[in-house]
Amino acid sequence: MKWKREVRKLDPTKDLLHPQRSALRLLLKDKVFVLATEKLKSTLERVYPSNQQAVERFFHRFGSPNQARLERIRKYIAGISDERIRKALEQYVRYALRFPVVMVIKKKSPHFRVLGAVPYGPKFYAQMRNGHLKPRVSIPDETEGPSSPELFESNDLKLPDPIQQQIDKDNAAFFQIKDKSGSSVLNEIERLSYRIDGVTFIRHDAEQPYLFCLIGEAATKMQLRSAEKAITDFQKAFDGRGKAGRGRDLRRVRRNAKRLSKPHIVKNLAMDDSTKTGVKSWSSADYLQRLKRTLSK
Repeated sequence: MKWKREVRKLDPTKDLLHPQRSALRLLLKDKVFVLATEKLKSTLERVYPSNQQAVERFFHRFGSPNQARLERIRKYIAGISDERIRKALEQYVRYALRFPVVMVIKKKSPHFRVLGAVPYGPKFYAQMRNGHLKPRVSIPDETEGPSSPELFESNDLKLPDPIQQQIDKDNAAFFQIKDKSGSSVLNEIERLSYRIDGVTFIRHDAEQPYLFCLIGEAATKMQLRSAEKAITDFQKAFDGRGKAGRGRDLRRVRRNAKRLSKPHIVKNLAMDDSTKTGVKSWSSADYLQRLKRTLSK
């Protein structure tokens, strides 16, 4: 796939100037991201010919979804008559909210190209007002709904050295919230579940599950180490993560996903592999069939 070859050729020393490329380079090493991407592209390619105009209108308006626009996006998708297209676009929204990427439509097949999204952060500041997080500076035409994420960026925040070091290593982000209301949802969570001598796990079931850790001021190092195991188990709940077995050859997955996206007969592809690489045709056919089933789930 051309865009992936281009990403692999990027000069790592230039990633600081192009953070989208840096993020995409790392994601291409993530088996869950690669499989999710190829599954979604396969789904979109199947439904795109049935109503190209509807799909193109959606990507023109909502190709870069975020939480602030989620309600509008859902209403728009609900108004599309074709159920197959609705499900495919819902899958895309979940994908784009989960991974820091977006897709754009090309004229030539394959029609869907993945691009790294413009990253936010890594430091944020907000004030709690009327039950919503609001940026430091008020926006005149601001509604009571959520504000755009970039308005919360506060890279001038001064943080303790250990936290700043993790941010500098690109291992963490930081979000500071000023809340004197005493009645926000965060206040309610803290009143109900805060443990001064332990850790509270807060699971937020939204478009995907999120896990927050509320750490008590007297929590011990042993308790924090034990919390790591619980976090690992939570990560295993995500599709494809934490599974045992031999790792996938991701370049092979990407290469063959592109071949399977075209109207070829698997048997012919397997014979072609046998001629070029010497691999047994039956072995190649078995692999291609399994990959095809995986991408069509």
